[in-house]
Amino acid sequence: MKLIGPFMMIVGVCCIGFAFFEFFTLDFFEEPQYFWLFFVGAPIIFFGFVLTGIGNHKKLIELNNEVIREQMAAASQGWEEGQLKAEAYCSNCGHPVRRSSNFCSDCGTSLKV
Repeated sequence: MKLIGPFMMIVGVCCIGFAFFEFFTLDFFEEPQYFWLFFVGAPIIFFGFVLTGIGNHKKLIELNNEVIREQMAAASQGWEEGQLKAEAYCSNCGHPVRRSSNFCSDCGTSLKV
């Protein structure tokens, strides 16, 4: 769809361009033969624009998901650091530990009394 949409837009612009060229090169009272190309070219451009958007939508969602994952990882890391500061400290080395931990992650001292 990423290729069909731009192709349709180019075809629609060519239709309208040809209709304009034919319209403005007519003699004073001559009837246009290709005036209908205005009415064909405009919907083709519209559908080409829609198909281009649909084709690019999937890629934009993938990029957005990657950004969201990175932001969530950073937020969870900050949350975890904030939780560690609010928990407890090892009595041997002073390293911040969770209250649910059995051993210090830094020096290995048992935290249960």
